[in-house]
Amino acid sequence: MLTPEDEAEVFFEQEAKPGADDIDLASLLESEASQPKNVSPASPVTAAEQIRPEQSPQISWLASLLPAALPAIPARAADWFQARPRYQKILFPSLAALAILSLCAVLFFRSTSQQLAEKQPSAPAAPLATSVPAVQPQPGAIAPAPQPTLRQTEPPAPAPMKNRKKWPMHSFFIAVQPKDNSEGFLVRIDLNLILLLEPGTNIPEDKRAFVRDTIFQFFANRPPEELRRYSLARGEMIRNLESWLHKEWPQNPIASIMFDRYQILN
Repeated sequence: MLTPEDEAEVFFEQEAKPGADDIDLASLLESEASQPKNVSPASPVTAAEQIRPEQSPQISWLASLLPAALPAIPARAADWFQARPRYQKILFPSLAALAILSLCAVLFFRSTSQQLAEKQPSAPAAPLATSVPAVQPQPGAIAPAPQPTLRQTEPPAPAPMKNRKKWPMHSFFIAVQPKDNSEGFLVRIDLNLILLLEPGTNIPEDKRAFVRDTIFQFFANRPPEELRRYSLARGEMIRNLESWLHKEWPQNPIASIMFDRYQILN
């Protein structure tokens, strides 16, 4: 351990001794004088230029990569398309064509609807209602005769419904003898006449004998072949009998004829 006085003595001794670490001021001045004076300190532009060479490799790599990659995209797409299955080769172009057609159709119809809307004439404005002043009758003028007003015609009253009533005509026995002297046969008939009568009227029983005789004469005057055919042709028989009755009794109330029995007995 050294006292402060001893340390001061050691310091001054080291300052007094020249060593290898001492700076030679004369040599420094000569070196500064030998350097050229036209060298200026680095400017900001020089610093920027020094930074640019460090970034230029990345920029030049991107610039060289993009032009080279553009021609390779169609080739890669063509290779990828050729590697697809056959149904995909047909499906993808079809979908693309369908999308293009749909877009064209939408644009076409939209433009057409706009053109039609522009060409459609606007509705004419409603004419303004003008008030007509009331004409005051002049003194001494003849007032026009009042026009007769038409009365609303009332709809005609519905006709009263007619009553349907059944008029039975049973137990007709008609003997038929063919002209060729073959074996004859007997026809048995039971029928009903359907009448349409006015309300409050009854069946005309006073005409029963006349109606029965008319029916009998109809079947008695038919040829045997026709009577046999009537057993199967009921519709033709009813039409012929109705015509016969309307001929013999015009304006009769007979609406239809119903057969209960039509039988040929040998």
